[in-house]
Amino acid sequence: MNKRIIFLSLILVTAFAAAQTGSGPSPHPTRKGDEKILQQETFSPAVADVLVARIGDGLAEHDRKALLSAFDKNDAQDYTAMKEQINAIMEAYRAFRVHNSVGSSALNADGTATIHASFQIEQQPAADNTLPFRRNAELTLTAARTKSGWRVVSFSPANFFIATQ
Repeated sequence: MNKRIIFLSLILVTAFAAAQTGSGPSPHPTRKGDEKILQQETFSPAVADVLVARIGDGLAEHDRKALLSAFDKNDAQDYTAMKEQINAIMEAYRAFRVHNSVGSSALNADGTATIHASFQIEQQPAADNTLPFRRNAELTLTAARTKSGWRVVSFSPANFFIATQ
């Protein structure tokens, strides 16, 4: 009887561990419903959450495409320069641990929205035998309803994606 309980317990533990270590894409930014939220006509706190999460998850997953999906490539201010900064930071650091949160968001009179977000980022340099370092950053995003839905069209500080230590 004890052997049977131990055997069943071992099977359950193994199955649970296998479920926890499953590989595959992160549930974000391909979460169902995110694109629907970004397609809303009116701005909402949910839009702010999705845009900030795409930036944070894109960094954490080292996924340029996911990160850039928060921005409108046609209307974003200096999109090409920002894309180059993102490429440089992804090459300079092999891993990121990111915690982000939306502090506030509001619709502006001109139809854009302002989002204030906090990021706590631990960056692991790509060079061997280097220690990770942490930084805290406050990011102010301006979002607009574009042909692609709600997307970030500008942000500050402009050096948020610049690789520095």
